[in-house]
Amino acid sequence: MKKIMIIFVFVVFLIGSLGFAHATSDVIIHLDNTGKAIFLGSTNENLTNLLPKGVYVENGKIRGETTLQTFKSGEIWTFNYSLPNSNIEVFLPSGGKVTETNGDVLIDGGNLAVYNENSISVKYIVEESSNPNLFWIFLIIFILLIFLFLFSRKFNFEKTKKSSVKGENRKIETFQEILNDRENKIIDILKEKGKIKSSQLRRLTDLPKSSFSRHVQELEKKSLIKRSGEGRNKFVQILE
Repeated sequence: MKKIMIIFVFVVFLIGSLGFAHATSDVIIHLDNTGKAIFLGSTNENLTNLLPKGVYVENGKIRGETTLQTFKSGEIWTFNYSLPNSNIEVFLPSGGKVTETNGDVLIDGGNLAVYNENSISVKYIVEESSNPNLFWIFLIIFILLIFLFLFSRKFNFEKTKKSSVKGENRKIETFQEILNDRENKIIDILKEKGKIKSSQLRRLTDLPKSSFSRHVQELEKKSLIKRSGEGRNKFVQILE
């Protein structure tokens, strides 16, 4: 009987020891580039006085965030946290690299993490990662800016050209009000035909050679037309 009691006490003690050692809280902590720690997890204990300010328990769920557990010295960040009877897993920020820790370093879901029970301490640095997508974004923006610049230049050129043509047309129309019929006929033909030979223009006006030459000279003096070429290759056109 005595032996049975001893075995019974030993078994009860062993079961109690195992139960006490079993973790009752699971805590997942995500660190960002500013040192902020975001707490997630679950527990069946009252952790009111064991959680840092900003972290709370609601319906067995651990939630909240804090910066009280993290500090930086030079380029090295340090995170410390302790919670009895717990499993603690800390995820480092993107580009994080562990320099010292009391836990196990592992990769969880493609992210670097540190795991330990009851207490965790990790020192790490954050390496700046270059984003290749930024290069293409800046390149596209640069190309768009060049396109807009060229388009605006072309638009302004066409606008200026049209304004110039309209100005010349208004000038000719104004002068046509004081020109005689023969001079107006010469202008109308040049408007329609553009730059043509002087001999062809005279035939179209059906004017005598002397009269035609006199009217052309008058129009040229008024800066409405201009002549170019020599001999049989003399041309007449409206002055732009």
